[in-house]
Amino acid sequence: MSRIPQISTIGTEIGLFSDSFVRYKLKEVCFVEDGIQTGPFGSQLHMEDYVDEGTPIITVEHLVDGFISHQNLPLVSDEDKQRLSKYTLKSGDIVLSRVGSVDRSAIVSDNEDGWLFSGRCIRIRPDNSKVNPRYIGWLLQHPSVKEYLRRVAVGLGMPSLNTKIVENLPIYLNPDLGAQQSVVHNCDLLHSLTALKYRIEENLHEMISALFRSWFIDFDPVKIKSDGRMPYGMDEETAALFPDSFVDSELGPIPIGWEVGKLSDIAKITMGTSPPGESYCDLDSGILPLLNGAGDFNDSIIAPKQGTTQPTKIANDGDFVFCIRATIGNLSVCEEMYCIGRGVASAKERNWFDRGFLHQTISNLFRVWEWEATGSVIKGITGPEVKNAPVVLPPKSIRKSFENTVMESMLMIQKCMNLEESLSTCLEALLPRLMSGELSVS
Repeated sequence: MSRIPQISTIGTEIGLFSDSFVRYKLKEVCFVEDGIQTGPFGSQLHMEDYVDEGTPIITVEHLVDGFISHQNLPLVSDEDKQRLSKYTLKSGDIVLSRVGSVDRSAIVSDNEDGWLFSGRCIRIRPDNSKVNPRYIGWLLQHPSVKEYLRRVAVGLGMPSLNTKIVENLPIYLNPDLGAQQSVVHNCDLLHSLTALKYRIEENLHEMISALFRSWFIDFDPVKIKSDGRMPYGMDEETAALFPDSFVDSELGPIPIGWEVGKLSDIAKITMGTSPPGESYCDLDSGILPLLNGAGDFNDSIIAPKQGTTQPTKIANDGDFVFCIRATIGNLSVCEEMYCIGRGVASAKERNWFDRGFLHQTISNLFRVWEWEATGSVIKGITGPEVKNAPVVLPPKSIRKSFENTVMESMLMIQKCMNLEESLSTCLEALLPRLMSGELSVS
């Protein structure tokens, strides 16, 4: 890193920037037509519209550190894609969370060109004759800009942004597109390691999810055996664990010998309870760090902002934790003890061989819980809804086989998550100084 000599900065509502930069409103550097567009209303898109193959829809949970996650994407048919064409994304667009975690955003790459975005998001389409779109994307990752968005969000219960707030978001930049490209290049260099780590982690997740879906949702081994064939790529010992026929159940046909149970049959579920307000304190002063909701998570990374001197419900080291109010998801693993507030729940497998099975089961339940969530101000799911969520339970022998198959990949994912935390901390520290013009990368 080399310091640019004699750079003078000024304090602004969104952080420090060079005094030579020009202040704009975001709408002034976006296209006039559909430059800033909210997603489709709930009445335009329902859960029953989702299909097994089609065009993906990006929602808040898919906005991860400037990336768009490709995990657990809802899909719509070509007919619905045409009907919702107003909400199509192009490479270079930026998707910003509109409700809940209003500081989450990501830049649309060539890989997501032509996808759609949900009603919980806002699409920003910068005019590339006025600004480098990736510069705006990086600006929205600036810690001070994120804080500004949280501060100006409206709503007594669940924070939210509207078109007017986003249109008037102040931005500071050098009008010279070449200078903007230099900043973008420097930020991209720092981001490249995180991107590589993230893609490795995502590929591992996809491999595990694909195996889980094949075995426990699509029942591929059972279907193949029912045709008198051997499951491709599966050894005889594992194949012998699967039956070759189905029986009817409340969830539809399931393999013979399998059961329909509840999530609480395979996990001990703890619903969070927020500690007294007067017990909140900084992290160093508390007995335990506090996880109260989505604001204490960065996707799958736990990032508490405060502690408590009066812990209520506890999540232990190794427990799964996830959000159940406003933002539903953010599944993560505790590496220490936490106090969990009412916006968070924890789960601990009852048997060692159910760890991977439990992780995938909860991940697949998020979509159901998201649509079933109720609440006049803040949507959420209740303890009974979590504990009594119906799941198909295969015999222990098959769950053990699944655990042994995915265990190594799960360990690699955890190592990637640990690396991600270090890289994110580094990028967060350097990004403001790069955006302000104080630092450059040789």
